[in-house]
Amino acid sequence: MILPDINQLFLDHGEKVTLETGDVLFRQGDASDNVYLLKSGILNVYVASEKSSPVLVNSVAEGSLVGELGAITRHPRTATIIAGARAVLFCLSTSQFRTYLADNLAMVETMTLTNREHLISADTNRVHFENTFQQMQKRVASLGEEKEQLTELLRLREELEAMVVHDLRNPLNSIVIALSLLEPLKDQVQDKDGFLLLLRLARGGTQRMLNLISALLDIARLESGMLALNFSEFDLSSMIEEVISTQQALVTVSSVELAARMPDGLSVRADRDVLVRV
Repeated sequence: MILPDINQLFLDHGEKVTLETGDVLFRQGDASDNVYLLKSGILNVYVASEKSSPVLVNSVAEGSLVGELGAITRHPRTATIIAGARAVLFCLSTSQFRTYLADNLAMVETMTLTNREHLISADTNRVHFENTFQQMQKRVASLGEEKEQLTELLRLREELEAMVVHDLRNPLNSIVIALSLLEPLKDQVQDKDGFLLLLRLARGGTQRMLNLISALLDIARLESGMLALNFSEFDLSSMIEEVISTQQALVTVSSVELAARMPDGLSVRADRDVLVRV
């Protein structure tokens, strides 16, 4: 904390300076031409290095001096000071400030010790930031590798799905052919109706499997943005009757009846195959 006589010196002889939020008091590397007393408000301290952009390392409390180290050492500014909120300061030139300190050696000793503590704190923050920055760089590089691995796994998964889907089609098509060859044998069995019911159930199950495979292929096309709908105009009533007939064998064993009540000649324009699947 600043001693009363220094505080009064700035109030009596300093020039009032007002900063709005975001205003820069001075930048790192500027000449140390003034010393400031922060009367009210918030000042933030930013330090940059060769490896990083400016980072917030500290804040200046009300009643503190700003820039006195540069005035004492004659070195350029070691940080950038930006108003974090509206701030009111009092300013003395470096020459005025040094003239005052020449007659107050005890004050010079006190300020030197205080600045030493500030420098140690700032250097600790800087080292911590650089370590954190290096850790972040390593993490970003690691994330990049993980992304590449995930992309490759996703590609392999899609290829595997495509292989499985296409491999499923072959045995199902064989089943469809076998069922079509069995139908002419209906007159050679004792329970003709039961035989035909079993055929319809097998065909219905096979068709549902083929529809599921088509759905998987369409999902893959949809994810890749390659799904193209084939629009045409057709009779909706006949399409629904067709769907019911393919499902009727499945529900017959459960004593459930499927029926559709709709006007004839109801036409729509859509992708018929996709709508049948729905």
